[in-house]
Amino acid sequence: MKTKFLITLSLLFLIPFTSIAQCSVNLGPDKTSCAPTSYTLDAGHMDTVSYLWSPSGDTTQTISISTSRTYIVKITTKSNCQAMDTIKVTINPLPDLTTKALKPYCYNYGKVNLTADAAPTIKDIIFSSRISGLVEKVGNTWWFNTPILDGSIAHNIYITKEYTNPITLCYKKDSFLIKILDNPVVQVQDQTFCQDYGEVALSSSSARIVIFPTQAQINGGFRNWAILSKDGGVAPGGALRNDGTSFNAKWIFNPNYPDTSYLGDYEMAFSFENTSTGCTGYDTMTLSVVEVPVIAFTPIPEQCNHWDTLELDNYVNLKSGVWKVIEKDNQREHRAGDYSTYVIEENKFDPSIVGRNVFTTFYLRFEHTASGCPTKDSIQLIVNGRPDLESNITIDTQCNTTGFLSLKARVNGQVNSSIIWEGKNVIGRNFWINQIKFDSLESLKNLKVRYSYRDPFTTCENFDSINIVVQAKADIDIVLDTLRSAYNTLVPLKANSFSNNGILWTTTGDGTFNEKYNLNTEYNQGTTDKSKGGTILYATSIANGPCKEVKDSLLLEIFPLSTNNNELNTLKIYPSPTASNFSIELPQSFNNGTLRILGIDGKIVKEIDVVKNQSIFSTDISTIANGVYFIELLSQKDIYKGKIVKR
Repeated sequence: MKTKFLITLSLLFLIPFTSIAQCSVNLGPDKTSCAPTSYTLDAGHMDTVSYLWSPSGDTTQTISISTSRTYIVKITTKSNCQAMDTIKVTINPLPDLTTKALKPYCYNYGKVNLTADAAPTIKDIIFSSRISGLVEKVGNTWWFNTPILDGSIAHNIYITKEYTNPITLCYKKDSFLIKILDNPVVQVQDQTFCQDYGEVALSSSSARIVIFPTQAQINGGFRNWAILSKDGGVAPGGALRNDGTSFNAKWIFNPNYPDTSYLGDYEMAFSFENTSTGCTGYDTMTLSVVEVPVIAFTPIPEQCNHWDTLELDNYVNLKSGVWKVIEKDNQREHRAGDYSTYVIEENKFDPSIVGRNVFTTFYLRFEHTASGCPTKDSIQLIVNGRPDLESNITIDTQCNTTGFLSLKARVNGQVNSSIIWEGKNVIGRNFWINQIKFDSLESLKNLKVRYSYRDPFTTCENFDSINIVVQAKADIDIVLDTLRSAYNTLVPLKANSFSNNGILWTTTGDGTFNEKYNLNTEYNQGTTDKSKGGTILYATSIANGPCKEVKDSLLLEIFPLSTNNNELNTLKIYPSPTASNFSIELPQSFNNGTLRILGIDGKIVKEIDVVKNQSIFSTDISTIANGVYFIELLSQKDIYKGKIVKR
């Protein structure tokens, strides 16, 4: 085959020769490879003196080639022998993976068809990314999944593509850049509002809607609201409208108060498109429309300021809320909460805050809080003051010998006969003092009398009480009415007192008492007592308060030591006490004489001549005043004495 080739070359070079020398050249086997590849062809021979390469015309022993074609070399030796050889070199081109120009994509744009949009029309290109999940193959199509905005994912993402020519088996790997633009970060917060609040401007500058970057950074954008559902179903029509444009949106939500069909939870979607990038942010929220409770009051009856604490919740149909006093006698609060202190334990009102005013008008506000709606309403409460009740009695300690004490008191400054008096020994409006009994251990009683008054118009009442101190009747009793004593004798004295209010001994003479403030004492006779032949001794109660002083007396007869003992006998007088007549038993030694009746001051009240014609003498004393009297029966030799009580 080479012989034919050589003949062809002889013709090409037009070199006539008649014989071929015995020499040769060998370029080796044909070569096949993929670009970019270069080869060095060597036609070296030990005796070669010249070289000629075709088609380049090079005359060097070696040449470097990088182009696919057939190369020929001719050598000439020193012996003028010529030889030729050929070699076919094939350098296949690499696949053309030129990437089409791709526009920037927004985060969460969706899927990008890499097979169609990012490669020449070559089948079986393989795409990959170092970030897991961004590139995937579905069937024969490669997809790029634009990421959701995540700070851990780059904004410029490199995609690698690879391809091997199934014929030339040439392989090429390349990459290209996909630019990811930021989406606005949209955050909308769940909202709850009462249906009577009115229309809600959803696209206001409220902090409930947040867009990043801010409005100044993004130079405007398109806003849009949509109702996705209500309570999981279809929302009623007309609840959402736009009063502006897409760019200058004025989205309004209308709860259509009081139509209860609009109550419930609305699933709302908000989207914002950045006009400079075309990227959109999206978020959802729940918009709750809450029913407005209707407050209904039961009228609160008028209260008295002495009644128990009033339970306010008993007069409103809603049991969860806050009570406040907002007005008192047409006077509004100077500062919030001035009157709210009148409400205790959150739902109780204390009527005792009203003093002696005739009445006080309050306005109480109930604010319902359970549903979150600031629902409130007011109700009137009238609190009547207690009647101004006071006693006008100046009461000192009373003596139980007094008949009765008239009880009086004033209502609102005026004496009022409708006051009710209550207590032991109270009958009507009188306190009967003389019905109070004392035992032997008592001298004073502290008695409480209660009085009350109820206003017939307000039914408010007031009550009070007074203390009445009652002292037991004073009493004193000298054991002996008449006592005869010898000259210069120390006379023992004895008196009794039931109430024991204290005692004072006195005399009409000039003698002295050992202890004049004791019930029992001794009396030392004085000169005057002896010259008169006797004296009167008095025992007087003291420290009796309202009970007048009480006296008793003793007639002391002083006689010579030679006086017979039987002359010391006293008279037997009866009855005592008496209202008119009394009688005496005349002593055996008495014949004729005089009967004298003396007061406790020693003065003679009545004097009667007595002749003994029988053993009993009677007389009438109905004309003399009531009291204690001393009786003296005088004869020529003897004096007989006694005591009687006239009533």
